[in-house]
Amino acid sequence: MLRRLVAHTACAALICATSTICARAYAETPQTAAPERAADDVPRPLTLDAAIRIAVRRSDAIDATRQAAQATREAGEARGALPAPELIGSALRVPLARPWALGDAMMVSVSVRQSFPANGALGARQRADEIRATALEQSASDRERHVARDVAHAFVEVQAASLRHDAHLAHARALTQIVEVTRARLAAGGARAVDVARAEAQRAMVDADLATETAAIARAKAQLNALLRRDPYAALEVVPLGDAKSSVIDARTALRMAREGRADVRAVDANARALDEEAAALRQEARWPKWSVTAGWTAPTGAIPGHGYALTLTTTLPWLWGPEKDLARAGASRAIAAHSEAREARARVVTEVASANADAVAYAEKLDALVSRALPASQSAYAIALSSYAHGDGDAVSLLGAQRAVVEAEVAVIDTRVRLAHAVTELEWTVGARSTSAGGRRADGGSR
Repeated sequence: MLRRLVAHTACAALICATSTICARAYAETPQTAAPERAADDVPRPLTLDAAIRIAVRRSDAIDATRQAAQATREAGEARGALPAPELIGSALRVPLARPWALGDAMMVSVSVRQSFPANGALGARQRADEIRATALEQSASDRERHVARDVAHAFVEVQAASLRHDAHLAHARALTQIVEVTRARLAAGGARAVDVARAEAQRAMVDADLATETAAIARAKAQLNALLRRDPYAALEVVPLGDAKSSVIDARTALRMAREGRADVRAVDANARALDEEAAALRQEARWPKWSVTAGWTAPTGAIPGHGYALTLTTTLPWLWGPEKDLARAGASRAIAAHSEAREARARVVTEVASANADAVAYAEKLDALVSRALPASQSAYAIALSSYAHGDGDAVSLLGAQRAVVEAEVAVIDTRVRLAHAVTELEWTVGARSTSAGGRRADGGSR
């Protein structure tokens, strides 16, 4: 304090042809060369990690929070410094008849006054702002977590729209084959015209689905481009949807990672510690007085010839009355409330992790069932129906029904893969860190 006084300063190959799709497609990772760089420094194809890095780097909200942390730290240095000294000039008993005659005054003096806050209050407030700055830095990290979540969901939607589009293309090829077979049977007299009409109608419906998915691709890319701070209609290629199953982590590991990695919880804890320091400063002000020292020089006058000096010590008496005790109690209550909020935040993490983990596990198990049983069974039934119909047996209604069952199974696989990818995104968001085993989700490869 004396020193201060002196200084005073997913893969497009999942669905190929409906009759030949098998379970291995959803787990295969495409192999491609290293991605080339686009003119605007967005890789082609774009991976999820690269998209998150770009979005975080371009986020004004994250930058604003970091600037606020720096400002808070600088404000703490100011709050920890002594108040600026005061310069005081005074003249006592100057005659009214001759107000310019300072030599006839009783006393003329020039003084400097320095105030000193309660012992320990300055340091506590500086520590409080330093901790608040740390909390804001953690908040910036938490904003990064939210940006990563938004980008990951948008990224999955682009992959999903492309995957559905490719699936409908495969369905269109299969239905085109059915139309050709029914026409051949009609020409041979083994089918009815209504069978051809049914097949052509179903084929036309797939064209409508293709138009819908084309629009969905454009919408999903516009959303992702917006998150990347790009023109919504800028060209964008993303890697295909990979295997999100490998990113599902067990509940205990997820909970441990969340307790260690959640920046929002660390920010709440830091804010509580900052309020502890503020409460300590208020306690010091209620316990110790504020005081000031005034030292001055007195000029010789007619009343007091010769030079002199003046020294004054002023102090407060917080023990008698004043707001200090009430403020100290209020500060203690605020600190207690902040610690309660911190405990609530930690408890909320447990709920979020448990729910997100349960969703991811459920979708992973559903995907296993679809790929290992439902999809192969529907494909086998369709292959039999197609072969029988091509050889003159069976009817078109059964064939189209078998093909529709394959479509429904494939759509269910795609939807479950997409839901699993979204669930893994939520799990990583609740954990507060990207899963280190999520290789399938970040696979490099070409896409639409």
